[in-house]
Amino acid sequence: MTESPRGTREEEFPELLAFLYRVFGRHVRPGIEVMYPTFFRRVPEALDNLFVLRENGRIVSHVGVQTQEARVGDISLKLGFVGGVATDPDCRGRGYASTLMKHAIRTMREREHDLSLLGGFRHYYERFGYEVGGGEFSFMVFLNCLRPKIKLPRCEVTAFKDVASSPAAPGELSEIWAAHELEPWRARRSFEDCSLLLRVPNREVYRARSEGAPDALAYVVLAPPRWSVHGDWKQASIIDFGGPCDLFLALLRHLFTSEGYGLLWVHTPAVAHPIRDALLRAGQELYLGPIANVRVVNLRRLLEKMRLAMTRRLLASAAIVTGEVGMDVTDSEGMREQATLVFQRDGVGVEKGCRGVRVQANSLALVRLLFGLDVPSR
Repeated sequence: MTESPRGTREEEFPELLAFLYRVFGRHVRPGIEVMYPTFFRRVPEALDNLFVLRENGRIVSHVGVQTQEARVGDISLKLGFVGGVATDPDCRGRGYASTLMKHAIRTMREREHDLSLLGGFRHYYERFGYEVGGGEFSFMVFLNCLRPKIKLPRCEVTAFKDVASSPAAPGELSEIWAAHELEPWRARRSFEDCSLLLRVPNREVYRARSEGAPDALAYVVLAPPRWSVHGDWKQASIIDFGGPCDLFLALLRHLFTSEGYGLLWVHTPAVAHPIRDALLRAGQELYLGPIANVRVVNLRRLLEKMRLAMTRRLLASAAIVTGEVGMDVTDSEGMREQATLVFQRDGVGVEKGCRGVRVQANSLALVRLLFGLDVPSR
């Protein structure tokens, strides 16, 4: 007998971890709860969002959702990150993962999420209304690109090579967390969540202080490094960073000159960002790609939050735009949402219903319309 979708019970958590390890194997070593400590936690608020299906007394499928507030400029969005999508190999093809995905989307809608994001294969998740969206620059940074084009400050660098095995003092971690929270484009985290993520095994954390301004601080968190084919230099991806732009670049220079790195990958938003702009000026090799598979969960709620940003862009353009644009969106489940953007001389409003120039779209087209890739000029 197959049970209905529900959250994981506290006593089922060890069984869930064993199930995920059996499905994902070596990809989640040394353990999925170790690699993703804020997602897979044995606490009620996390367990309630780890949705499972049981058949004949055992877990056969799982879909998890982690809720996070994200700062996008001065807009705060409620996001639902979907992960850990897994089905027992002996039970695939029965629609279990689809059932859980639909349950997760309904739950996010009921809990008033604005957007949902996930990784994975686009062709599979588009049936649930997910489309690639958002823009992210991936820069290949080498030492010769940082000199002599950019004058950088002198700094003092502290390295935490493996915070999990030799923890930094709480005060040092709180400084990094504070720098993280100041970033304008960032998923917001509690100090506890930040500490857990910094302690993931084999991550390297570096902190830099400016010699001329000791209160200024920058940091980077590196994924486990890989050695070049000949073993003479390392490369790694920077998975988190923060701090003033010039101090951040000085920290990169230190990694090249003192820590054995020959290549670093830096990922920045495709929108205007000081570090993105500095790396563009330095002529770094770059790639533009989507941030994730994106799904709009609550259309009106999202547009309400984007309204002020749309107003600022309208006023900055000096264009005179008036009128109404009605949006009529139908998702893969036949769920219909409507909202009207009201353009006036002094700003943009959002109202119920669908009036004016009518735009009809499905969930995929809506993501492309709102979050399609847009390449900025150098």
